Amino acid sequence: MEKFRTKYQDILIHEYDVRTNRNPSYSLRAYSRDLGISVSSLSRILNGQQDLSLKKAQIVAEVLGLKAAEKDYFFALIKSQLARTEKSKKAHISKLESHEMIGAELSLEYFKTISDWHYFAIIELTEVSDFQSNPEWIAKRLGIGTCIVQESIQRLLKLELIEEDKKGNINKTYDFKATPSGIPSRALKLHHQQMMKKAETALFDLDLSETDFSSITFSLNSKDLSWAREELKKFRREITKKMSSNKNKDRLYELSMQLFPLDKISLNQKQTNK
Repeated sequence: MEKFRTKYQDILIHEYDVRTNRNPSYSLRAYSRDLGISVSSLSRILNGQQDLSLKKAQIVAEVLGLKAAEKDYFFALIKSQLARTEKSKKAHISKLESHEMIGAELSLEYFKTISDWHYFAIIELTEVSDFQSNPEWIAKRLGIGTCIVQESIQRLLKLELIEEDKKGNINKTYDFKATPSGIPSRALKLHHQQMMKKAETALFDLDLSETDFSSITFSLNSKDLSWAREELKKFRREITKKMSSNKNKDRLYELSMQLFPLDKISLNQKQTNK
């Protein structure tokens, strides 16, 4: 279980990253205000120079909106780091290794995966014909940092959404067919927010031959919304199933009723792939 366990600071850092991605002007001072912790203390806590008390952790857990199992996992992480004796430390580690604690951690890990667009992008990128498992290649193709790719690969391996063969090549496992149950709606909203921003960039920066943006305005009876949602779901499944069946994949796209590429590829690369 040791390789699965994270530090409670990682949960706090991820939440801060989520908030700054949502609002670039959000600062550590604002985060400290929301958590009810002084800026200096929060900075030391995130850097592992100061411990978070259990009393303060209760307030923090409420602010983060952790569910019961996730809250227990959060507290167990803190207690294992606060333990002063080897016996006490082992007791808390034993609790972390329980089935319930593993489930809570995976729920938090799924939250992170759902929130950030590049996890899904890495999973699907493994299917393009010229894919390379090299983190530097993936980072360049997606326009993100190599460190982000390396961390993402480790999380995807842990969640078994990708697998690594003996040669170090990573492949999609096909185990991830739909959004995991129990994921907070906030995570899904953040994911869609990221995609809308990328769609806006693609709309103005890319050639029309690479994208498809369309919309239609019409009136309806609100009672028909549930039927419309189901039909749209069927459409998404049918079109992605048909397009994904082609074995010679060479690009990575996002479908949000706007079709646009998520990967970055030069003109020379496009000509080479033809």
